[in-house]
Amino acid sequence: MKYNLQMRDLYIDSFQCELNPKDNKESLKVILDVASELGYSQNIETMVAVKITVVLKLENESQSGALPFVKVGEISTVNVFDCTLEATRTKVINGEIIVEDELLNFMINIAYNNTRGLLRERGNGTLMGNIVLPLMGPEGINPQNRK
Repeated sequence: MKYNLQMRDLYIDSFQCELNPKDNKESLKVILDVASELGYSQNIETMVAVKITVVLKLENESQSGALPFVKVGEISTVNVFDCTLEATRTKVINGEIIVEDELLNFMINIAYNNTRGLLRERGNGTLMGNIVLPLMGPEGINPQNRK
């Protein structure tokens, strides 16, 4: 299905890399926590922001009985879409944005794939830059405020 959306803005909200190993490993055991969150402009209800947050955790190899995974870092990106031509598919009710599932999935998919690219670019030279986010459909992303 074709949508009449325009990307208005894309930026990294936060980026932190908390661990950089001394040696390069060929394979890393990584756990990803991926979440999406919706927002909108108070003045322009057709401007919808999709925030994607990815927390990366590595398998902890220490034998000290510590947690099995340790946080490596986190990236959070914001994608702002102009949904003016899709206004019938978006509504704001009591301060909460409601977007039709199909359109929401489309926006989350774009936002996640943008995050994949930004992580690769921003993480260059760090452990996070060595971790390639897998291709993932919107159904695999935990929506924080999705109805």
